[in-house]
Amino acid sequence: MELLARIVRQFDIVAIQEIRSRDQDVMPRFVELINAAGRNYDFVIGPRLGDTSSKEQYAYVFDRQTIEVDRTFLYTVNDPDNLLHREPLVSWFRTRGPSLEDAFTFTLVNVHTDPDIVATELSVMDDVFRVVRDYGQGEDD
Repeated sequence: MELLARIVRQFDIVAIQEIRSRDQDVMPRFVELINAAGRNYDFVIGPRLGDTSSKEQYAYVFDRQTIEVDRTFLYTVNDPDNLLHREPLVSWFRTRGPSLEDAFTFTLVNVHTDPDIVATELSVMDDVFRVVRDYGQGEDD
């Protein structure tokens, strides 16, 4: 975990996949370890996902000194036809520092494709893109 914490400290935002622990304190403990070096990271985490009994979660870990997140704009992309093994987690971010009008805003999509059905999943990524774009917060192009 210490090695992963050192890696995360090198970035403003890191997308994390395959959180499979049943314990709800895994991400808080991980962020605590990251922050033990005097940093100020936080995280947002999505629901447990997957078509099998082994569910996983996605998360974003971000440096609060450089990035802020709109926690109301955290969602999974709806997949009514069940074409994706795990629905993508979407979150909206803004850089800290500039005024709200001048800050760079952006949306990240965290998706973990299944190697067994990657062709099917990749074929719907354009649909995922359109859903996210149309639901967007008007972020910078």
